Amino acid sequence: MHQSKYRSLRPVSRYAATIIFMFLLTCSLAASVKQVTVDCGGQTQGAFSAIQPAINSLDVTGPNQVLIVSGHPCSGNVNIADRQRLTITGTNGTAAVTSAAGPNGDTFTIQGSTAIFLSNLDVSGGNRGIAIGRNSEVTIDSSSVHDNAGDGVSITDSLVNMTNSQLSNNGGNGVTLTRSRGSFQNMTVTGNFDGFSFFNGSSGQFTAPNSIQNNFVIGVDVENASSLQMFGVPANPPQANVISGNGFAGLGIFSGHVALFNNNTISSNGSGDPFSAGVRVDDNSTLLGFGSAGNIQITDNNGTGIDATAGGDVDVAGSVITNNTGDGIRGLGHVHVVFFPPNSNTMSGNGGRSITCDESSVFVGDHTGVTGVYCAQSPVGSADRMKHKRMHDAERYKQR
Repeated sequence: MHQSKYRSLRPVSRYAATIIFMFLLTCSLAASVKQVTVDCGGQTQGAFSAIQPAINSLDVTGPNQVLIVSGHPCSGNVNIADRQRLTITGTNGTAAVTSAAGPNGDTFTIQGSTAIFLSNLDVSGGNRGIAIGRNSEVTIDSSSVHDNAGDGVSITDSLVNMTNSQLSNNGGNGVTLTRSRGSFQNMTVTGNFDGFSFFNGSSGQFTAPNSIQNNFVIGVDVENASSLQMFGVPANPPQANVISGNGFAGLGIFSGHVALFNNNTISSNGSGDPFSAGVRVDDNSTLLGFGSAGNIQITDNNGTGIDATAGGDVDVAGSVITNNTGDGIRGLGHVHVVFFPPNSNTMSGNGGRSITCDESSVFVGDHTGVTGVYCAQSPVGSADRMKHKRMHDAERYKQR
């Protein structure tokens, strides 16, 4: 009987011991965080006067913190290599860091490092503001990266999370990802060559709000088997990803895949070039739109609303495609345009037709409520109507 009683207490004792051990471990880790201070103005007793010596004074495994006194700009080319659990942050405001080598050097270089956290920084004046590579994992928060000769942030073979930050007036792209993955929220990206570029199988996620505006060529460029998901917030309160005012196209998809989920606005992009558009869908790319109550807006672009070529697929719902200077949707070269029934898209007021296709392209689905459809059609319905139908030339170009 006593043995049974003691046996029943053993799991409780083990659980309590585990809790105590985890508590002590957490306290030990918290106590082991090493902090060093950098004051590039030389006014803080005991502080380092430059960022790199402060980093070099720390062990490579961390957790470690480098606190940069704001109000005293730092000049340097900071190298973070093969490190873990390192935080670099401005204190009592934003800390400015410029490249000591000017455009001949990157301001921050991060290689082979994980759990790196950069916050409250103003990074400028380098070739690239922040260059991340070799399987690094980096978070950038509440920072500004601007006026660099090349990209603001360049990411290769790495994972990045960016929040509450601004990327502006960089000679290259605001953010370039190559074979990398990134998540982005509450970003303002303006005045760069392209806002975002995803290359070579990269993937990304935007969570509203994000603003990608007034970049020189393309707001968001998704290429070479890359993919992007853009999530708007439909309520409480609604928040949108906004892509507007970009010179050639708002969203460019070239051999890539993009999905829009609620509250995404692509407006006022394009320069009137024959290939300018709100959205380009080229070279076997796919654009998916999952909106509700018209909360995906592709409007007022200087060119076609959605321009698809060379095998592009356009499958949208809950979208408003209006007041673009060209066609609402144009398909050239084996393009598929899909509105699954019942049609929930609105198309009106475009300078051309609502939907235009060449002879190799086809509209699939339900265009109820949409006039000006010039496409071969393959309705979604009974088996006989599901067959791919081609109309006589004289009929297929007749306005419906």
